[in-house]
Amino acid sequence: MKKLTFILFGILFIVTACKKNHTCTCTEKYTGLEKNYETKTDSIIEGMKKDDAKVLCDEGDIPAQTIMTETIVTDCEL
Repeated sequence: MKKLTFILFGILFIVTACKKNHTCTCTEKYTGLEKNYETKTDSIIEGMKKDDAKVLCDEGDIPAQTIMTETIVTDCEL
């Protein structure tokens, strides 16, 4: 009976340890002629494995876009 209890506890621990909350930080950088700024935004991704949360977080990436003299880029990291 003790073995069964330890096995069940071990399985429960493994299942709950795999899914955690992760923080996705997105940084938006703007560069223009007269002003530059950088904005950081944190988002909580709940109940996902790290690899799945990273994929979801990376969907927020926006490559550098330049219009005339203004450039904006968004980079998200877990």
